[in-house]
Amino acid sequence: MELTLNPKWGKLLESTVNLLIYSLTLLHYATMIYRKSFAERRILGQAAKTGDQKPIIIRCFDCATDNNGNFRFAYNHNVFGTTNCLAVQLKKFSTPLSL
Repeated sequence: MELTLNPKWGKLLESTVNLLIYSLTLLHYATMIYRKSFAERRILGQAAKTGDQKPIIIRCFDCATDNNGNFRFAYNHNVFGTTNCLAVQLKKFSTPLSL
């Protein structure tokens, strides 16, 4: 006895698997971002508790200001502090820097 799969079910199964892989990828990315922000808050909290100078963990790629604890904008593996810095970078280089 040979088992065959209806072509409609094959496409449905394939799209379901692709959706599951995509969902797991997004979950992994969200977990990674959460862990990074938690580690940053922990480092800043330890510095505040001991009275040490606040460490600079990440800087804006364009203006080099401190971005600790702020929302960041990322483009082409570079981090920017404001949308103005990002816009300046996009005007300077119309093609991505990695090309």
